[in-house]
Amino acid sequence: MKRLSLLTLLAVLCFILPVVAQDEMKEEAGMGAEMMPPPALDDEFLSWLVGEWEGTSEGTMGMSKDNYKMSIGLNSQFLLMEVNSDMNGTPFTGMGAVTLAQDGSLAGYWIDSYRLMAAGKGSREGDVETIVWTDQMGGVYTRVTKKIDENTFEVTGKYVMGDQVMEDKGVMTRKMMTDK
Repeated sequence: MKRLSLLTLLAVLCFILPVVAQDEMKEEAGMGAEMMPPPALDDEFLSWLVGEWEGTSEGTMGMSKDNYKMSIGLNSQFLLMEVNSDMNGTPFTGMGAVTLAQDGSLAGYWIDSYRLMAAGKGSREGDVETIVWTDQMGGVYTRVTKKIDENTFEVTGKYVMGDQVMEDKGVMTRKMMTDK
């Protein structure tokens, strides 16, 4: 009986000690409840962008046909974007993620098939979102997305790097899903 009690005590200690040690390590590292993930992204505008969109853009480099696919992902923390365009037979693909920073501003990252990597910071007033993206080469792209109606948005952009300036403007329409 003594041996059974000793084994039970040993089993309990083997289970509890690692948990206590882990909690102590978290406390020492400053990883309390504040290190828990925030609640799911709850933003009306970013949620409205979820879906598939198609349209055209025209700018300094010419006209393009564009397709956007946007979803909420990464444990409901980010608006994930995938953009595919065709400009005069030249394909372009870009991917990005945008979320709300702790101060309520917008924050994001972008990568694309031109090997561009950019960090973005922005804000929104009503149905107009402005994000300023700074890339690894020192270029700055200011992108403004404006909700026109429930199924349409307009996007304008201006890219500045040194004395080079490129601008673009496009209109995107929500793809309507049909049951088959």
